[in-house]
Amino acid sequence: HPRIAEAIAAQAKRLDHVLFAGATHEPAVQLAEQLLAIAPSGLSRVFYSDDGSTAVEVALKMVLQAWAQRGAPERSVFVALEGAYHGDTFGAMAAGDPEPFFTMLAPLFFRVQRVPVDAGGAAVATALQALGERAAGVIVEPLLQGAAGMRVQPSGFLPGVRAACTAHGVPLVADEVFTGFGRTGTMFACERAGVRPDVLCLAKGLTGGTLPLAVTLASEDLFAAFLHH
Repeated sequence: HPRIAEAIAAQAKRLDHVLFAGATHEPAVQLAEQLLAIAPSGLSRVFYSDDGSTAVEVALKMVLQAWAQRGAPERSVFVALEGAYHGDTFGAMAAGDPEPFFTMLAPLFFRVQRVPVDAGGAAVATALQALGERAAGVIVEPLLQGAAGMRVQPSGFLPGVRAACTAHGVPLVADEVFTGFGRTGTMFACERAGVRPDVLCLAKGLTGGTLPLAVTLASEDLFAAFLHH
């Protein structure tokens, strides 16, 4: 689109790239503020990356590091869904279902407890109960699993998963790379289900495919582990 192409050209003349290592810049701050203004309530931190797979990778690392800095490194097992797809980097592949894409690489994945989608999220609650102090968190594609064949989840599933995460004191990671930015009728699928995630992964709709850009939004509660260490 001419307007987008012109904006990219104008931006390149002002600022090519700045690594966020003790530095920031105005456009990044503006985008972060705009995203937090429309994101589900409670999300307050923004981490930029380059694609959906990396956004998920960042989310998983955030959760694991938060547990480690709280003195609970044994919390390293994520609960994920059967048929899940979260990307092609190793952490995202581990969280996804290896069938049919990643079977040959599965020996290199970290451990994931995979459960079916059911009414009320009972399978997630059961898995968290069984894992106990080894549970790190739960990662889901909210409302709709795309690569699994456009599987639509029962209406009570996501609220049930949120309740199970809250009851067991673990974060809920919502991978909305596929479902975000209005694709399920609301800005984010979590909103349609009335659920607030602790971490939200976004990518595709952020630039409409014109540039590689993704974000991982995190809650202040999760980030407290980093701030107080």
